[in-house]
Amino acid sequence: MSVRETDARTARVDGVERLLESYRALPVASAVRFAKPTSNLFRPRAKADALP
Repeated sequence: MSVRETDARTARVDGVERLLESYRALPVASAVRFAKPTSNLFRPRAKADALP
C-alpha cells in the first residue's frame, strides 16, 4: 500500500469519526438537517451521454 493510499484511508477514518462524534452530540429528539437552507440533491437532471 502506498503512502498516498494510507493517507487517504486515514483521512476517511478520521472523517467518519468526526461525523459520528457530531451525531452523538445531538440531542436524541433533534432533527438532522442539511447545512444550507435548500438542496438541489434531488432535482431532476438531464441524462448524460455515455463515453465511448
